[in-house]
Amino acid sequence: WRYERLAHPASNTMLQKSQDSNESSQTPNMYTRYIQLLDTNPLLTKSISSGIVAFLGDMLAQSIESQKAHIPATFNWTRVLSFFICNTLYVGPFLHCWWEQLWKLGRWMQETHGARKRTTILVQLLIDQTIGVIMFFPTYFFAYEMAESLLLWKTPVLTNSWNKCVEQLQSVFIMQYKVWPVVNFFIFTFIPEKLRVLVGNIAAVFWNAYLCTRVA
Repeated sequence: WRYERLAHPASNTMLQKSQDSNESSQTPNMYTRYIQLLDTNPLLTKSISSGIVAFLGDMLAQSIESQKAHIPATFNWTRVLSFFICNTLYVGPFLHCWWEQLWKLGRWMQETHGARKRTTILVQLLIDQTIGVIMFFPTYFFAYEMAESLLLWKTPVLTNSWNKCVEQLQSVFIMQYKVWPVVNFFIFTFIPEKLRVLVGNIAAVFWNAYLCTRVA
């Protein structure tokens, strides 16, 4: 047998490739692993995903700010990490719980009252873009202040958050109504429930780039 292996290197190569192929097919890729984590540990997975989205979004925001100011791109890492902490500890858990309630509402409407999918989506969007928006955005300013204070080991100054909220909240509301009703309608209508968080996170990279310039 050893002689045959030495005598037929091409066969050995094909055998090795076949074994490598079988091993790779048994190893889950990043996307498959992400879906598995959403099933096994959804809260932690969504929280970390949200933190990464905020991290990337603020780096994009600071790059744009540098280009507008015609200066070399430099990153305020305290700000970047503050957004990462804020989204990991607050935004991710908030959206996980909030969207779970919206999905439960949709299933209840369909199973109990026989509501059509389009009616369910419109009700979910209405609640999300009224109660959800009012609950989330004002508290986000305070959550960021707490995250920054935690990172810098200082006492949070909530008056700063309040002043920033009063100053920026109206423009944030206007911009979010230009973006998220359309995005969420697309997600609720066409994206399977398990993948909605992933698609929402992709859209949120660009939204967070805007939001970081308002909150920081």
